[in-house]
Amino acid sequence: MIIVGGGPAGSTLAALLARSGLDVTVLERETFPRYHIGESLVPEVLDVLEESGALPAVESAGFLRKEGGVFRWGTKPEPWTFHFDEARERYRFTYAYQVVRSVFDKILLEHAQTCGAEVMHGVLAREFAEQPVAGSNWTGAKLTATLADGEPLELQARLVVDCSGQAGWLASKFKLRKYDPFLRNVAVFAYFRDAARLPGREAHSILCEAMELGWFWNIPLHDGTNSVGLITKAELSPAAGDRTAFYESALQKSVYTRELLARATRVTELRSIADYSYRPSRLAGPGFLLAGDAGNFIDPIWSTGIMLATTSARLAARAIKESFQSGTPQALADYETTVQQLVGRYRQFIYFFYQTNATPENYFWKAYSMLPSAADPQDAFIRLVSGRLGV
Repeated sequence: MIIVGGGPAGSTLAALLARSGLDVTVLERETFPRYHIGESLVPEVLDVLEESGALPAVESAGFLRKEGGVFRWGTKPEPWTFHFDEARERYRFTYAYQVVRSVFDKILLEHAQTCGAEVMHGVLAREFAEQPVAGSNWTGAKLTATLADGEPLELQARLVVDCSGQAGWLASKFKLRKYDPFLRNVAVFAYFRDAARLPGREAHSILCEAMELGWFWNIPLHDGTNSVGLITKAELSPAAGDRTAFYESALQKSVYTRELLARATRVTELRSIADYSYRPSRLAGPGFLLAGDAGNFIDPIWSTGIMLATTSARLAARAIKESFQSGTPQALADYETTVQQLVGRYRQFIYFFYQTNATPENYFWKAYSMLPSAADPQDAFIRLVSGRLGV
């Protein structure tokens, strides 16, 4: 098995497969620790990390415990809250974490190594080719890559899983990626020190505040900083050189985000990424599979990034083991169907959520229409934002 990319999807998949006794090699182009955005988890992530064995190390890292979220969104003028433990069904984890990704991702990748996966840093995957596996009807793969010193590397595997994130190594090669015309956003973000915290139980919650230009996230972190980002439509975002003034002007037009940052100091330069949502025309093919952001990416409003990455890794691990045991790729095709349906449900909810002329109750009822097995509309909403869709 070759996994390209050692982020949350790749490292989780590597740990799950290695714990099952498979030979796994992870090719990671960067050297960890490395910076990454996307710091807010949901409870379903903890379920996956418990299965992979990585949870004890994550639990002991000192990350802030996240019990829910605070939203200034829709027609209700004041912020409204939700808590993961409000779900009617009792789940093992009714909390999550706000993580510093450089620390979190390094924990997951090192755990994959302790499980038996080989991890190669500074390796850039380049070419992919189908290759029959001798003595079987299985189509494997040949991969060529470049080591950190420029030396070429050639590997063969029964399956290559692309977990290269938004870089989308195979999605780009095979032109699989289709961008969402509605969710074409840009994220502009920075880190602040000495920001005020929300009161009481909400001190570690994520705050999302909608405004005319888009919406702000505000995520407290255990290192004493806050991640504060603005999501805005691509057509509203100025050129790179003008983004500081744009960002600071947007902060002043906010209400709750501005108040929390009134005595804070920005301690990093502004960063910006194209936050375009996309889906693939397929996730599985002869000799390859896509998982995590290499396949799908959707708007971060519900902190689904790491959840979808790790959940797709868990589903991929199950499909790979079943396919290898049966000698047929049917389980890989089933994996594709399941992941596309999962992401599609969140995409449907995000489309509705961006109709900001609704009340919290409208959002609860929309969730209930998607999860009719829930106890009531609020329970459906909590299950959805917790990642609890039963896959």
